[in-house]
Amino acid sequence: MNIYINNYCNQACPYCFAKDYMHASGREEMSFDDFKRVIRFLEKSDFPRLRLEGGEATLHPYFTRFAEYALHRGFQISLFTNGLFPAEIQKFIRKRAASFQLCWNVNEPGFYREENWGRLLANIRALRSLRACALGVNIYRHDQDLGYMYDLCKKYPPRYLRVVFAHHVGGDARQKVIAHSDLSRKTREVTELVRRVAVDLSIPTVFDCGFIPCMWSDEQLGVLMKCAVRIGSCSLCPGIDYRLRVMHCFHTDSGRPLPRFSSLREVHDYLDRYKKRYDGLYLDEKCERCVQRRIGVCDTGCLGDRKFANMQKVI
Repeated sequence: MNIYINNYCNQACPYCFAKDYMHASGREEMSFDDFKRVIRFLEKSDFPRLRLEGGEATLHPYFTRFAEYALHRGFQISLFTNGLFPAEIQKFIRKRAASFQLCWNVNEPGFYREENWGRLLANIRALRSLRACALGVNIYRHDQDLGYMYDLCKKYPPRYLRVVFAHHVGGDARQKVIAHSDLSRKTREVTELVRRVAVDLSIPTVFDCGFIPCMWSDEQLGVLMKCAVRIGSCSLCPGIDYRLRVMHCFHTDSGRPLPRFSSLREVHDYLDRYKKRYDGLYLDEKCERCVQRRIGVCDTGCLGDRKFANMQKVI
């Protein structure tokens, strides 16, 4: 369960899939009372894990208070972060390492000011002993050199490498994303990165959702299979935002207030029905005839990408 506790960030990543969501209103954040409501809801559903996100969750003025409350209630916390948090947040997490998991979103070094790149590396170095740290990269340009991710994995070995192709979410055409029809130009480099971190460093790779079989050659699929990488579909991604709206990923038009649900099972059922409304929405006309879709291996990719592609056709 993703808990989006604020809608602001101290980065301006050109591929950000939450950009529209964050800029739809002014600076907003979840209250402590509402956070407690979320925790009680998850406790009632016997689900003792939460993923804190934003925006950048560590910027929330009550971030440590939220985390302390959740940990006191017996929760495990996964934090998705850009890693630019100050030393006091780093020390807070390090003291509670047994209950924290981190996923770092790391851009290429040239993206950062020197002081920010130094702060990010210092935080990764200090917290790399956490039992489930992941280094993550969002791929959004053909000329994006992924070599720095191999170097980081070698220097600060994570439990796994997380790879994401940036998706269109929210319909923002300004968002930097590689067109679906051009993704195969980047898959050779991604496959080689996966192979190298597995063979050289014994680090597995996890693909985020939206990686569909037709993006890859048969040879590349063979390498990924040997490296135990699962080609994902657009999996259910339940979340609760700072206004207590339940949503799938950042598709805010699915938002329904949390008090209208009595359990996490009801949330899953509701979002599953929401997703099924778009079962006939394809990235490409050939998807309708594709054997992988017909036998259930592929659901034709990220829902945000599918909605954006079809919106462009209308335009």
